[in-house]
Amino acid sequence: MNKQKQNTKITMVTSKMSTTFLWALLCLPFFTYAQTQTQKPPLKFDALEHNFGTIKEEGGNVTHVFKFINEGKDSVRIKRVDADCGCTTPSFIDTYVLSGDSGYVQAEFEPYTRPGEFDKHLTVTTTHGEVKLRIFGFVEARELGEDEQRYPSKMGALWAVNSDLHFGEITTQKTVSKDFGIYNGGVEPITFDLAKSEVPDHITLKIVPENLKPGQHGSIQVTYDPKKANDYGYLVDRILIATNDKVKEEEEEHGHGGVIDAPDTTPDFSVPTQKDIFEEEEEAEDLSGMKEFEVRVSVVEYFPQPIDTANSPRISLSQKSVDYGKAKKGTMVTKEVTITNNGKKPLVIRKLKPTCSCVTAEISKEEIKPGKSAKLKITFDTTDRSGKQVKSVYIFNNDPLNAQSRVMVKGYVID
Repeated sequence: MNKQKQNTKITMVTSKMSTTFLWALLCLPFFTYAQTQTQKPPLKFDALEHNFGTIKEEGGNVTHVFKFINEGKDSVRIKRVDADCGCTTPSFIDTYVLSGDSGYVQAEFEPYTRPGEFDKHLTVTTTHGEVKLRIFGFVEARELGEDEQRYPSKMGALWAVNSDLHFGEITTQKTVSKDFGIYNGGVEPITFDLAKSEVPDHITLKIVPENLKPGQHGSIQVTYDPKKANDYGYLVDRILIATNDKVKEEEEEHGHGGVIDAPDTTPDFSVPTQKDIFEEEEEAEDLSGMKEFEVRVSVVEYFPQPIDTANSPRISLSQKSVDYGKAKKGTMVTKEVTITNNGKKPLVIRKLKPTCSCVTAEISKEEIKPGKSAKLKITFDTTDRSGKQVKSVYIFNNDPLNAQSRVMVKGYVID
């Protein structure tokens, strides 16, 4: 009996050992794969970083070559080099480097329009892992000429007095046009293609001249139609003007830097194919000629002069501020304000505009007859808010004496 129990125990132990050994064999390829993926390539660089020291902004591009030797047993190939800024252009040996042979990665930095300290990084991806390289230094600013000071907003070779095109306050009576100065600070003519530009329907553009020569002054004539815009208050419209001036986009501003890939005919489903990369780069190149401006305007309603105040609508608010008191975060709280027309003509509510996306406003009726009232429901969403809150709801209407009424929204959000 004891011998039978002992045999059973040995069998169970052997079975557990076999299972453990089997799992170890099954997992071994995954451990080996993980180690291969995280290991560093056997490339010995002469240095992993380079200090350019102080360079002049107008002195042209600077270049450094990082040299390496393959100290491993296997051949190594650089698959791609990613720079964290469009101002840095990498290049490299794009063939297999045999054991004991040498290769290089070159980094070219463009200092123009980049005064001050710079610190850029390159990621070298090889068949045997990754290597990080770094270049840094200081760009000594050049003296600005008269034109550079006059046109501080620089978009490649196209310089502008300002990329924000301010109209100030205009009325709904008629369209308004305004000229904004531009200048060609490059060495090639700049042509403009308004057919490919992105402009809202209520804005029209005219650029003089259509072909801006190097060193030539010009203007962008912007015409704004407030009736087509059909909106009130402070408004911002983004416009993109298509040009032939294609420039590199900065990583810090646009979310990508310089990327150079080695030619590869082997399909790799973990990264984009060469065709995909070419199409993406071609699309980015097409967009790089776009120059972005913002048209800023404050629209108020036009009232013929002189104003007949005795026979006009007159807006009256039951309260000019609402206080939600203390509200728990994540809740929706609502208050009502009564709007009364104390005038002789119908009061028309043109637009309700809260100053925060956390506030919504609804009116029970947009036209209020003389002597009648309407309910304004204001809802405050406390999600993602905390502490003291002060917002506003602007009521645009046809009362000539108070065409932009305001209700203040206050409260305190507790966690």
